[in-house]
Amino acid sequence: EFIYEKGKFYFLEMNTRVQVEHPVTEVQTGIDIVKEQLWIAFTGNTALKQSDIDPRGHSIECRINAENPALDFQPSPGTITVCHQPSGFRTRVDGSIFQGCRITPYYDSLIAKVICKGRNRTEAIQRTLRSLDEFVLEGITTTIGLHKKILNHQKKKALHLLACDHKTVKSRQLQKYPVKLAIKALILLFEHSQRCTSLKRLKLKFPF
Repeated sequence: EFIYEKGKFYFLEMNTRVQVEHPVTEVQTGIDIVKEQLWIAFTGNTALKQSDIDPRGHSIECRINAENPALDFQPSPGTITVCHQPSGFRTRVDGSIFQGCRITPYYDSLIAKVICKGRNRTEAIQRTLRSLDEFVLEGITTTIGLHKKILNHQKKKALHLLACDHKTVKSRQLQKYPVKLAIKALILLFEHSQRCTSLKRLKLKFPF
């Protein structure tokens, strides 16, 4: 993982595995990353040139976790009694859950990922919301409602980059200084979260 700005790379971490967010890269570029990894391991060379990589549009990934956002994201183990997953144009679901699947408290709470692509951010948000509306999981509590609440937030739809009640990051500056403003917003969000004893104090209404 890295940040790129003004011709320089700033590495955050390096893992010898495929990242959880790799589907975003795959749908943006049309490249099967796992296939390319196997090809590199087999031949010692990549089958791609930089000119082959042409990302287009906007993609959003939502991690569906077996957690209860209203209770500080407490794990929600149990058995999935109803499971209906979304499908459709430019919609992808990664996961192996099914009706009758038992979610235990012993492993990571991530049970699925919803990845949607659009020609632009607005279209990607609309398609993601439609997919989340179609995603029905009963028997456990998940983060589906939280994702819907965030994506429905008017400031998010208007492409405003805000951190809780802080309005120091202005959307009109986003195009000029995207990396610096993103980092600043994350810092503000972290600082604000440290002052909150619960997510109930944020402007996201619970329960869903």
